[in-house]
Amino acid sequence: MYTPLTGARSSTRSRHIVAGIILFLISILLYTLSFPSEHHLPEHVSFTTKPSPSSDATYAASQSSSVKPTASSSNLPTGFRSQRVPCNGPRGKLMSESYDDQIHPVHYRNLTYPPPLSGSYEALNLDTSWLTAAERYGPYGLGEEEDGYNRSRVDWSTINWADLQNTCSESNHQRLPNAYAFGHGRPRFTYRQTSWKEKWLPSFLATPNINPRPAAESFHRSAIVVRVWSTYQYTPEDMWNLRSLVAETALASGGEYAVFLLVDVKDKEAGIHTNPEAYDRVLRESVPPEFQDIAVLFDDSLLESWYPDVVEHLPIMQIMQPLQIFAQFYSEFDHYWQLEVDSRFLGHTGDMLDKFSDFARNEPRKQARERASWAYMADYHGSYDDFFNTIDRVLDGNSSVWGSIDIHDFKAIGPQPPVENPHDEHFSWGVGEEADLILLNTLDDVSRNEDWFFKGWHHGFSMGTKLPIFVSVVAQGRASWNL
Repeated sequence: MYTPLTGARSSTRSRHIVAGIILFLISILLYTLSFPSEHHLPEHVSFTTKPSPSSDATYAASQSSSVKPTASSSNLPTGFRSQRVPCNGPRGKLMSESYDDQIHPVHYRNLTYPPPLSGSYEALNLDTSWLTAAERYGPYGLGEEEDGYNRSRVDWSTINWADLQNTCSESNHQRLPNAYAFGHGRPRFTYRQTSWKEKWLPSFLATPNINPRPAAESFHRSAIVVRVWSTYQYTPEDMWNLRSLVAETALASGGEYAVFLLVDVKDKEAGIHTNPEAYDRVLRESVPPEFQDIAVLFDDSLLESWYPDVVEHLPIMQIMQPLQIFAQFYSEFDHYWQLEVDSRFLGHTGDMLDKFSDFARNEPRKQARERASWAYMADYHGSYDDFFNTIDRVLDGNSSVWGSIDIHDFKAIGPQPPVENPHDEHFSWGVGEEADLILLNTLDDVSRNEDWFFKGWHHGFSMGTKLPIFVSVVAQGRASWNL
């Protein structure tokens, strides 16, 4: 999977997002990256070219233990990480003590780690270790049918990833008192029940009765929502990857993550939201047994119920609607990672997600959108500090977005800038705060992109072509509950 990073903080409602900085780390396997054009900065901007490091073929191999999540705990209660209770993995042993349940990166002395096309492991403080395919997915079933398999084998038909996550969060109940269990009275999605106000008043006067969770409350947990569809054919590699997601995030962190499958049901006549038996049948037919208890189903009719004033409800066009509904039904999380089922992490997933969050937390709001419009390439831009400072130099200390953008249809609800003029703010606003939005691709201004097929799609807004629209493809990243 390519793993670029954008840290962002919201300053209006969810349709208006001011995004932060972006780092492309790996661009292989899945997607072709489209880099931003010259529109974002003046033509005269230049960067100091940094020569590529040389490689030394001589090395000495040494094995290391599995990388564990080490996110900055500056915003966590005192002792939160140190009080983490280890959790059992699929082999029935504590993940922290089971060699077979861990990945084992190898560090080669004097062998240069290949730099990514764009991005920086150094800027994200990510480990530059090596993993073979057998090491990456060996703990999760790769090669287990071979005689030379060097780990204890698992009967995966007996594994229930919901039960493992439940046991883990229960063991950490003192730290995570709001960690509700999978499958025990958890609500399935239901059609929205409109109030009398919504039935009789204009939509802008009616306030829907949704989850009343206080916006300032923090539960110190993140959901990982994997998007998939009911007709998806799971390959062995998909199974290895999904197992790794749960093990390396939820179980390795003592329950600070929870992994779900959000399944788009293609059979519109199945009636999954009105018939519990139909829901159970589609679940059995669509999801492998070991993941059924972490799966949540939805279809187009659910989106039509919750967003009646929107003219388009196909999930491919409304990729955020299902995630917003999910957040209302599962509101015990501070953040929601949305990933595609065919995305891959080449290292320890929990460690990488934590490092993304750390980086975003330490990014300032000032010039966030400008930095997000570029794919940072260390060989061309120099160090990340060089890149950061070049953006500031070209903008002469200004910022194209300062506070909320004026959108007629929405009232800004986020924090206001500490000073009126961005020249007087020295990149401290927003530093140390959790990002409301982290994206996994560049943030492009649609008005400057002549080739964007959906450029004219701005249904539901009164500003027409004057509406500021930004796009980041694909829709993977992390959003806060508040957003």
